[in-house]
Order: sequence, then C-alpha cells, then structure tokens
Amino acid sequence: MINSSTLFLRLFAQILGVCGALWLISTPTQAQNFATASTNGITQEDKVYQMAETPPSPQGGLSTFYEYVEDNLVCPAEARKKGIKGNVFVQFVVEKDGQLSNIKVVKGLGHGCDEAVVTCLKSAPRWKTGMQAGKAVRVQKTLSIQIK
Repeated sequence: MINSSTLFLRLFAQILGVCGALWLISTPTQAQNFATASTNGITQEDKVYQMAETPPSPQGGLSTFYEYVEDNLVCPAEARKKGIKGNVFVQFVVEKDGQLSNIKVVKGLGHGCDEAVVTCLKSAPRWKTGMQAGKAVRVQKTLSIQIK
C-alpha cells in the first residue's frame, strides 16, 4: 500500500524531471546566460579551479622552476645565522596569462624565509596556463620550496 508521503515524493520527482527536461531544451542563450551568471560576485571568468583538464606547469618543467628558485631565492641573514632549514609551503594562482598571483604561505619557517619565498615567486617566469574545455583558466597550486 502506498502512503501519502510516498505518493507526494513520486509526484515531486516527476515534476523535477519535467522541469529538468524543459531546461535542457531551452534556447542556447538562456543556457549560456545561466552558465555565465555570477554567484556571489564571482563569474565563470573569475573562477579559480583546484584542478584543470590540462594543469598549469612551469616553462621547462618543475626542475627548471626549482633551479630558478634556487638561483634567485635570497635567504635572509637571520635564517642563515640560525641555520634555519626546511620547507616553505606556498599556495598561488596561475593566471590565464601564466603569471603567478595571490601568493600565500600556507606553512612557513619564519625568520624572514617566508617573505623571501613570496618575493622570489612574484618575479618568477610565467607558467604554461591551465586549460579547461579548450580555454585558459585560473588554477590554484600548492608547492613546497626548500630552504637550504
């Protein structure tokens, strides 16, 4: 025997199915407007992806990028004096043009090392951009930079 709540749920599911079908056959302009509508002021153009179909990568690969960091990272005198060594974990966004932005230290060492890493990354060469559905997109990355 079907009770009233089960009957209500079935009817509700059918209505949702019809609404979904109507949305799918709507005109392309309406679907496009829906896709580019902003959510909390963030448009699809501004969206930062955590992963992309083709992830961003440094020109020449990660080994070349780490060589750049090693050559250009200026370790603060205080850190050298105290023998500070370890990893600084940084998070940043690879922009559509390959530039690194929004560089933040996730876990640092202190003693000026964190600031030195951020300064070094601000002047880093552009990366190959991340791609999603054939378009360049903004992608967030997290890396570990070793302080020796």
